Amino acid sequence: MEPLTKDELLDVLIEAGWPTELLRKAFMIAWMESSFDPTKTKDYKGEETYGLFQITTSNHIEKLEALGEDWKTLALDPVTNAKIGLQVYKERVGWNEAGAASGDHELAQRDPWLAWTSYKAQQMIGDDYSLVKKGNSDAGAEYWQGIEKNTMHANDLWQQTKGPSMTQGMNIEENTFEDPSNVLSASQGKYPTTDGGLKFAAPPMTTSSELPALPPEESSFEPAFMQDEQNQSRPFPPPPKGAIGAAESIM
Repeated sequence: MEPLTKDELLDVLIEAGWPTELLRKAFMIAWMESSFDPTKTKDYKGEETYGLFQITTSNHIEKLEALGEDWKTLALDPVTNAKIGLQVYKERVGWNEAGAASGDHELAQRDPWLAWTSYKAQQMIGDDYSLVKKGNSDAGAEYWQGIEKNTMHANDLWQQTKGPSMTQGMNIEENTFEDPSNVLSASQGKYPTTDGGLKFAAPPMTTSSELPALPPEESSFEPAFMQDEQNQSRPFPPPPKGAIGAAESIM
């Protein structure tokens, strides 16, 4: 199976039941995690992860095994995988509610999107932009450049879908790289915040066209932004028999 087109991916999210106000964030997470490739079974560290949302066996094996004996195949079905991703998100929202009820402020405020490494990395860049230039002990600068550039490219792809018209006027999920004053955001021009565009952290980032392409062998990050996006229609095979029903049984 080839990677999904941006329009196919959005249709998958809708079929999987992602709420409209979360579609943009889920769309961007799927791009950053898998480049819309539903067949991926390893993350950039080589650890076992599955599908569009890169569901990890280390944290979510029970959700995967609930699909049945053939879970390794079923978990790669796009809609099934997106449903598990939504289940993971809802689980984290439940943690927020439990934290609020128990008075655990940290748990109540924990962002449900931190279930995905790519979003945690976004937040870390937002807090410390020097990571993009210098990296840290966990990863080199090329990893953080990949996160930054993938975020921008995912937003470009989103703007080319029916998603913006679907979410127009809604209080949709924002992304990281926030600048409270909005001064830097306004200077970017390309991503106005009024329509849910990206907010950037200081110092101003270079545009995606200004960042040099990184050879795959020199990067520890899956360089999704280096893929050739021609907006070509690709075959979208039906899910494996019984896959959707299996996913619905665990939601």
